[in-house]
Amino acid sequence: MTRRVIVYLGLVFGLMSLVGCQSGPVPIKPKGTVNVALETGKKVTTIGLKVEHLLVVTLPPVPPGLSWQIAFHDSRYLKQVSDLKPASVVDAGATISFVSLVRGKTRLRFLLVPTGNDREARPVDQQELVLEIQ
Repeated sequence: MTRRVIVYLGLVFGLMSLVGCQSGPVPIKPKGTVNVALETGKKVTTIGLKVEHLLVVTLPPVPPGLSWQIAFHDSRYLKQVSDLKPASVVDAGATISFVSLVRGKTRLRFLLVPTGNDREARPVDQQELVLEIQ
């Protein structure tokens, strides 16, 4: 009798774990959108942002042979929802999107580096975005 109960409970818990694995985390639906365009001459930009809002960052345009990369991103505060997308129009910069998760202060840092596979390329420029999430 005890064996049957143990086998039965094992089957029940096994089925429950399989069902749980099928479902993923609930996607966050942004309650609003904040667009930020970073400027070439201004290296540090500070903005305020509310929790569960979409942040769309537009980086300054770059000449051919250079590209922006993310150098720092704290995933406790921001969830990246898109990769760096190159500009679709001339004289526009690449864009990237995040969703704010919790209150606090965090930073996003971007480096402008020569395009290619050189891991030790020195940055040409940098941009920093300071976010105060409320």
